Amino acid sequence: MAKTGGEKGLKLYGQTYARREFLARVGSPKQVADIRRATLNDGRQNGTEIFEIHNGVLSATVVAGRCLDIANFTYRGVPMQFTGKNGIVYAGFAEPVRNPLRSVNGGLFYTCGLTNVGAAFGDDYFHGRVRLIPAEQAYACAEWEGDEYLLRCGGVMRQNGVCYENLSLTRNIETALGSDEICVSDTVCNEGFSEVPFMMMYHVVFGFPLLNDDARLYVAADMEKEACCCTAPDATGTNNGGGVFAAKCNKDGVGMYCLYNPALSLGLQVRFDARSMPYLSQWKSMQSGDYAMGLMPTNCHAAGREAEMERGKLQYLSPDACVHTSIAFRAFSGEEACNEVLAQIDACTYDPLTFTQ
Repeated sequence: MAKTGGEKGLKLYGQTYARREFLARVGSPKQVADIRRATLNDGRQNGTEIFEIHNGVLSATVVAGRCLDIANFTYRGVPMQFTGKNGIVYAGFAEPVRNPLRSVNGGLFYTCGLTNVGAAFGDDYFHGRVRLIPAEQAYACAEWEGDEYLLRCGGVMRQNGVCYENLSLTRNIETALGSDEICVSDTVCNEGFSEVPFMMMYHVVFGFPLLNDDARLYVAADMEKEACCCTAPDATGTNNGGGVFAAKCNKDGVGMYCLYNPALSLGLQVRFDARSMPYLSQWKSMQSGDYAMGLMPTNCHAAGREAEMERGKLQYLSPDACVHTSIAFRAFSGEEACNEVLAQIDACTYDPLTFTQ
């Protein structure tokens, strides 16, 4: 999904190169693109393992110490995510029971689930516990495939315990040298012997400078106009859930939306598997210091497991069952690119809950 090469070669800095042509111009591909493993060692982030990805166009911080979620995300040096006051917090310093928001970084997205999204239920935290689970078998690699230089990382998160569920989330993240997108592929499996509730949400959060009072949200879903509008930050600005909306998808089962800032001529398109994540949950904060807009692909409403049971919509994973899902982020610039993205969004006219190919 993130590839830029192929028969016509690698596209970078307005030029097209074959692999050998590119290699002739650098000492190492790391001069332009690299993926590095590191451990943060300051303040409340101390001890958190990360992967830093740079591909010549995009930069991303993948937090291996917290579910391989993506924290920082920049396009040609411009940040596109919201970063909370606390920043990245080591999972061991989190306060998931009493003060869950004191350890929420925001970032490009963090993963909610796998058995709860929203209000705490039983021993399940607000927005679940998987976001606090470090990756096992974490890996990073950079390799050529033809004329494409691919940057990959991934691992497995395990949500389990004695006399509890036994769920795994296998995540693979990929981008490519010169690409304007990064792709996340997930597989959730019930490795236990009992049916288990399954709730999952990608908590995507836009932030300044992409988010501003003239930015506009375009989405393939039945949303009111006011929900798509942004205002300048204000000390008394709104901070609310914003609602849950039924997503629409294209003929391939892909849902999408974008935030576009005409003043910057920059936008970020989000594509997701609407067949497995058929809803969009919105969180909108126009408050000073917490200026953010979240629009989150999800398989449930975001009010907690108890509310989902009361709705009669709680999903379950049978023993040995797996769910495959994905989300991708593509940054773009210019009115022409924006019009292309809007045309793709307009093509999303199918209901993913009844959609068949």
